[in-house]
Amino acid sequence: MSLMPLQFYKDTLFGDWELVQGVVEDKDCFYLNYYGLPDGSEENSDIDPDYLPKRLVAFFRDEPLESQWYFGQVIGFPYLISGFSELPDNESVYVSMEGGVVTSEGVENKIPSGKQGPKRGAIKRLRTIDGYLYFCGGNRSVGKRLGRNQWENLCINLPKDTHKSAYLTMGFKDIDGFAADDIYCAGGQADVWHYNGATWRQIQLPTNIDLESLVCAGDGQVYISGEQGLTFVGRGDHWQAIPNTVNSMLPFKDMVWYEDRVWCTNSHGTWTIYKDRFNRYQMEKQSLPGKMHVYSGSLSARDGVLLLAGPNGAAFLENGQWTVIYNRIKMDMAVLDKN
Repeated sequence: MSLMPLQFYKDTLFGDWELVQGVVEDKDCFYLNYYGLPDGSEENSDIDPDYLPKRLVAFFRDEPLESQWYFGQVIGFPYLISGFSELPDNESVYVSMEGGVVTSEGVENKIPSGKQGPKRGAIKRLRTIDGYLYFCGGNRSVGKRLGRNQWENLCINLPKDTHKSAYLTMGFKDIDGFAADDIYCAGGQADVWHYNGATWRQIQLPTNIDLESLVCAGDGQVYISGEQGLTFVGRGDHWQAIPNTVNSMLPFKDMVWYEDRVWCTNSHGTWTIYKDRFNRYQMEKQSLPGKMHVYSGSLSARDGVLLLAGPNGAAFLENGQWTVIYNRIKMDMAVLDKN
């Protein structure tokens, strides 16, 4: 897939394109993942929404305005999620829930499934650990990207269940690790496992709620969150609940560590966890115009930068200062004014 220059103010990213995820490569390069129909076309209205075109956008903040935006477009990849593979190839990687793989070098073979493959169910999350890209998914799927068309099966001793309702109680929705031999996965109904580089061991949380996200944080603790933002902190066999003051019906879509705290987001807003306390983050108090929910939905942190991206815009935090990449609402209004 080759990237083409995007004339940002003419070939708009808006219209029927929806920003669903952002990923930081480094402090000067961000990748944005869009779903939708180009130019408001209705010609493909009978296609399953999962198979609508995806637009993969690269933003280079250190380039002149006319050279900042590039994009590629793919079709036939349902629920495409983004990740970054620092090792061995230093490139963005996009994986569909069915195991399809797209990179800046083009379309790759699907992630292997079956008896020898790491893909046992729908792929839910990509995460960079020690520079390598990992994925997790349904039926306790776990794999590691070793290079182009190469995925290591890390399921090893993870038991799987072929019962029709098993996907409701077990399987992974998020993965993170402190190192290649210290990895956590979570999902299902409190289905949490730890990998020591050789084998997996199940972890018992003091709950049976549906789990959605986790992060191995810079304070040495693991934060695991589920329904309505209920979150547990701990490591190994010692866990405790964080008093839940989130007041959101939705679980957190993303959790990341940035600077000295955990950041959490869903489409209703963004929160931080600091010293085991939740705080609703109010962006308007941090010199960034607009309400927080305009940008909320996806988080990524790397190289001293925190990227926040959602259906209506994207912004990044660096050295205590927020910078808007774009605000869809304002840009749409500007386009209407020009017309």
